Amino acid sequence: MLRSRHRWHRAKLGSSTSRPNGKPAPASAENPTASSAARTGFDWSDASSVFAKLEEEIIEIRAELDRNMDPDALEDEMGDILFTAANLARKLDVDPEAALRRATAKFERRFRRVEALAAARTTGTGTGLEALDALWQEVKRDE
Repeated sequence: MLRSRHRWHRAKLGSSTSRPNGKPAPASAENPTASSAARTGFDWSDASSVFAKLEEEIIEIRAELDRNMDPDALEDEMGDILFTAANLARKLDVDPEAALRRATAKFERRFRRVEALAAARTTGTGTGLEALDALWQEVKRDE
């Protein structure tokens, strides 16, 4: 049961990476170069136009996964997705760092509830990913 939970938890959270210059990653999209680019007009016109770029970046990472899953290429593509998402947040006047903290807290709250439900309903044979995901959906509905 513990191993299934660990895999599920990793899948939901993703892996952590280092932060350049000690700056949180989402805030890094708000750097002087990005601001300068926006001032010169090299920016999306509105939030809806950022969605097309985000979809493009998702297609690119899927293509990389299909090709060879090169770790450097995957990191580049994932960085492009995160950078674009941070810019979407900027266009929506949402603080990406605050949004990520809030999402993480929500995940942690829900996951604690999933663990409690799994412990209460498990007969000792373990809980697979499918069962954990069903509990996750139940917790989401109950919030």
